[in-house]
Amino acid sequence: LISSRSVNISWRHPYDGQSPIEAYIIEYKSSKEASWEDEASSHIVSVSSTWAELQSLAPSFDYEIRISAKNAVGLSRVSKVLRLKTKEEVPGGPPMNVRGASNGSQSIIVTWR
Repeated sequence: LISSRSVNISWRHPYDGQSPIEAYIIEYKSSKEASWEDEASSHIVSVSSTWAELQSLAPSFDYEIRISAKNAVGLSRVSKVLRLKTKEEVPGGPPMNVRGASNGSQSIIVTWR
């Protein structure tokens, strides 16, 4: 499910390597950012879950998401990158400081901010 400010993602439990999975690490970043290491945000999810909701995203924005699993031995390789765009949003309010002035007998000029 993709909305203007959040995304729900899901996955399947991978093979655990004979060491129980302790958590999933979800990394996400703007598609415009080049580096995962410097620019990505992280979200850690309990091992019992196979879904997560990423919140506080920007509307109409391109994101890249990847997931890895963690056990006592270390981190798995990351998943394939999921690319998505959040939905657009309606304006946050009406125009402000609306003003009108006559521009002759048959027209007016309207300005706003």
